[in-house]
Amino acid sequence: MRYTVAFLFVFAMVGVGFFVNLNSKQFPLEKQNFSSVAPTSRDPAAIKKIYDFSSLKGQPLESALKHRLLNEVRVYQEVASVGLEFGHFVLQGPDGAKTFACQKYSKVLIKFEADGVAVGGEKPQMEVESDCLISADINFMNPIWIPVAKIRGEPVADGEFDFREQQKTKVRFSHVSDSWPKNWVLKSVTLLDTETSQNLEVSTEDLKKQNAKPITVDF
Repeated sequence: MRYTVAFLFVFAMVGVGFFVNLNSKQFPLEKQNFSSVAPTSRDPAAIKKIYDFSSLKGQPLESALKHRLLNEVRVYQEVASVGLEFGHFVLQGPDGAKTFACQKYSKVLIKFEADGVAVGGEKPQMEVESDCLISADINFMNPIWIPVAKIRGEPVADGEFDFREQQKTKVRFSHVSDSWPKNWVLKSVTLLDTETSQNLEVSTEDLKKQNAKPITVDF
């Protein structure tokens, strides 16, 4: 009986201690909400320093941005689709803080011209407009995918296709004839700021200066 009372006394003291600890201001028991903590990899400061252009302005900034977009363009040629991946970077936002390119520019517009084909003196044109998204590797933008197999399964005609599988993508064609051209040459890249219309355009001339060989995709 004596041991039973002692055991109950010790158990009660432990319970009181836990209660005091739980309600103590000095040692509060906090709930950690992991889902609300943004990963450090999405911090603009986490990008490679050579891609941080937040200290640049004017012509030096424009030149750096264009060079970064084109310097490491990657073309992914798959069975049913073609993807283009562009370099990502950090620049100064409206509030003076560092911001990712895909936070300032919401859309990417890329224009192509058919190679070796002309219809009535006009070369077929293809425009691809897609969301500007940050890749898992923040040093690159998420690839923009052109669903080639689906396009080739459609009747050949000028007009617009709207795809929403991986990301919102619109593909527009003009001056096409009786068959889809197989080879397309990249002619320009534009990052669209839909709020201020202060877009960043990499023109055909810029492409020629940056790349000795044309950037092409195949259908």
